[in-house]
Amino acid sequence: AAPNAPGSLHDAATECVVSALIRAEDYQTHQALAMNLQTAVYQLHGAFNHAVAMEDMDKIFVELAESFIEKLVNDGSDDPNSLGSIHTLELLLLLAGHHDYSLIEMTFNIWYRLSEGLFSFEDDQHIEKFKPYVQRYLAALYRHCRYDTEEEGIPDRDGDFADFRLKVVETVRDVVFVVGTESCVTSMYNMLKTCSQSGTWDEAEAALFIISTVISNIIPEENNVIPELVQAIVTLPMTSHPALLLTSVGLVGFVEYVYKVTSLNIRKSSGVVAATCCSSGVCCACC
Repeated sequence: AAPNAPGSLHDAATECVVSALIRAEDYQTHQALAMNLQTAVYQLHGAFNHAVAMEDMDKIFVELAESFIEKLVNDGSDDPNSLGSIHTLELLLLLAGHHDYSLIEMTFNIWYRLSEGLFSFEDDQHIEKFKPYVQRYLAALYRHCRYDTEEEGIPDRDGDFADFRLKVVETVRDVVFVVGTESCVTSMYNMLKTCSQSGTWDEAEAALFIISTVISNIIPEENNVIPELVQAIVTLPMTSHPALLLTSVGLVGFVEYVYKVTSLNIRKSSGVVAATCCSSGVCCACC
């Protein structure tokens, strides 16, 4: 439908395409339909920024990926004319790049199915094809899970955004093996260092939040980032935002547990963080 067409026409066209994609999921039976639909949907890539206001293309992109996800996982093809084309992930990342976090949330199940399928592969070269896309997905999740910079005090633990952050934890854990946990932690730690120089508290908190979701996969003796990370946390100013301190408490508490098990002692560091948080009134929020 044309951009200036009535909204009802866009809705009807969207539902028609989605229904066709559902039928095309059996692509072996409906191969011609599947190929024509994929070609047509790929052509919508450039029109997405105009269409999001009408909320009609997100469903189409998601349904395309849902319908052909098995073929995509198995093939990971660079050929845009293949039903297993990895270009489909570009459409998901287009949704992930939009400011409305509900769009990236629509894709969570697809990334789960992607990771589930790739986990059964023993071919590292095949999995490597998907690594750049998962890296961009994780970067998008980092941006979306940031609190409002103007937020004061401890953010509400209930509500839609709190639920979204809980779902982010699950999807990060689903896909992180594709890029490697250490790579993810290092990337977020580098983000944290940048934030400490020129960023905002919510950027730093989001980096620590992502790290906290996967740090249990790290073997402390084999990772040089963790000691630096702990040091960065314990040197946070006492005037840091309470939400940043609260996330830091949880992260350092977990690291302390792991390090005690491995005979590495960071109790002194943990005590510094706890004292800082108590002086900022964060301890009450932990109860």
